[in-house]
Amino acid sequence: MYSLKLELREKMFFGDNPENFLNIAMKELGEIEKKLNSDTDLAFDYAELIADLAIDMNSYLYNWKLKPAISEGILQESDLNHVISVYLEKVKIYGGKKLLDITNKEIEAVKNSQTRKISEGFDEGKLKTVYGHDLAYRLDFGLRRGARWVTTNPAKIILYENDYPHEFNRVMSSIKIENPGISAEDFASMVFVKIGGQSAKALRPIYELTDGEYGFVCVQVSPLNLKNTEAMVKQADYWWDKFKIELGVEDPNIVFKLPAVPHSVEAAKQLIDRGYRLCMTLNFSVTQHELFAEIIQKGKKTGYVVFMGGYLDDAVCKELIANGMDEEQAKDISKRASEAVIRKSYNNLKNKGFDKVSIMTAAVRGPWSMINSLSPGDGQPILITTTDSNVNIFDSSTRDLIPVLDKPVEQKYMDALEQSDVFKKAYADKESDEFDFYNLYDYPPLVNVNDGFIDSYTQTLNNAKAMLD
Repeated sequence: MYSLKLELREKMFFGDNPENFLNIAMKELGEIEKKLNSDTDLAFDYAELIADLAIDMNSYLYNWKLKPAISEGILQESDLNHVISVYLEKVKIYGGKKLLDITNKEIEAVKNSQTRKISEGFDEGKLKTVYGHDLAYRLDFGLRRGARWVTTNPAKIILYENDYPHEFNRVMSSIKIENPGISAEDFASMVFVKIGGQSAKALRPIYELTDGEYGFVCVQVSPLNLKNTEAMVKQADYWWDKFKIELGVEDPNIVFKLPAVPHSVEAAKQLIDRGYRLCMTLNFSVTQHELFAEIIQKGKKTGYVVFMGGYLDDAVCKELIANGMDEEQAKDISKRASEAVIRKSYNNLKNKGFDKVSIMTAAVRGPWSMINSLSPGDGQPILITTTDSNVNIFDSSTRDLIPVLDKPVEQKYMDALEQSDVFKKAYADKESDEFDFYNLYDYPPLVNVNDGFIDSYTQTLNNAKAMLD
């Protein structure tokens, strides 16, 4: 059913002839009804498919081709509304009132989504902030609110395993059947190919529509190889070949995530020379951003430096409390750490002409993290990747979507943050000796994040070993 949904979504929302939407949508509805009536065991599944498409018509997916077609006068809004009403009536007939109520509730949610408004602000040139989906699954949620790409990491794979155990077991079995004699290490890599490939297929129309700028999936090299340059390069090369096969294309819509650590400097240079796109993760500082921006800038393609602001704030908060600050005050002040660092880094990269590099905000802790990523239109786009739970919190209130990256942080907070060595290192200029990049491995935010990644990747590796026993 998932493959059919992707096929229909591509026809209806990304096809070359949006002016024919009415005919296409009604024809496909007729085909769905035929299948529904001939296979009663799957009748409700087909009803849910009709509901999904009705939601899609009211979502950001409409913005890709249908909205421009209406603006150009080649598609009538009345035709779109007619199709929506017919689909919703079919939802009621085949799925009942409960499914119709669920469908209408989601339609209202996507219509009023503040995150969708960020996406539309980007389209309109009011904001230069681009939203991405920070999960290896439930991509419908993100696409309907304007997500243009997906990020994964070892922890997201474990979440997939926990939330969809039956589907995860199917993935594991398919890898074993399709790859006789595979090693446990390559088996673990293939888990990322299979799960990431699902999102890559769903995003492929966006990749093609944006000439490869968006519509990609980020896949992260093994955290067990944090200090192994050769292994990082080898895994990226392995993935490139395997994603070609999985997606059936010569240019997989994949971006490789490497840790922004000393052993990645040479790895990043080699992979950039191969023509791959990179996303440097485990970034917490102005120094790391600039150092890897210099490498990405030398390549032919755009790339990304992640900013894991939530983990920086966590470490700063812990340090402030240890230094004697009241816990509530420390929580409030520490939120300004990521605020200050991303604003400084954004302006630093912009002023130094790194026009192939965007900051990607991750580790979102609350609405303030998303507001802090709203960018004016004079630099490279800021990308923000977050989970559906964070989006729901952000969407629960009307937000003032005003760019803030060019605004200074209040001096009282900057003064208080001076009590944190973790913050001072993150905020320091690359030219200073405050942040010792080559002694990064003990930096508290990095340790906290990577330990979690190691635990998750080890679990995937152990799952692979169990399948091979």
